[in-house]
Amino acid sequence: MATTTRKKLSTVPPEVIRRPTPLVDLSKDVFDPSKVEQLPLFEVDGVVYYIPDGAQAMVLQEAARLEREVGQSAAMWFLFGELLDEEAMEALRSYKGLTRSHLLQLYAECVKVITGPKA
Repeated sequence: MATTTRKKLSTVPPEVIRRPTPLVDLSKDVFDPSKVEQLPLFEVDGVVYYIPDGAQAMVLQEAARLEREVGQSAAMWFLFGELLDEEAMEALRSYKGLTRSHLLQLYAECVKVITGPKA
């Protein structure tokens, strides 16, 4: 039986393969909600409530984790809590006509805003 020798993947010293600058510099694009366009999400009794356009993707990642581990309801309310201000949250909580279908539609719209348009 012939034996094969495997090459080590990391044969070059670490200082040789390190780049002087990162491939992606995340610090350049710091999210500032005060400088973000607000998009209308829903209306209750003639009052329009908004969410920030291009909200942080990490919010969606946390919502996805919650959905896997706890359930969709927890993920929805987490996402709403992150994107909506207190007045909008209270409007949702107190609206007697709110249905599961409404919640799912609002959730889907929030996800679309964060992920952006499909290519």
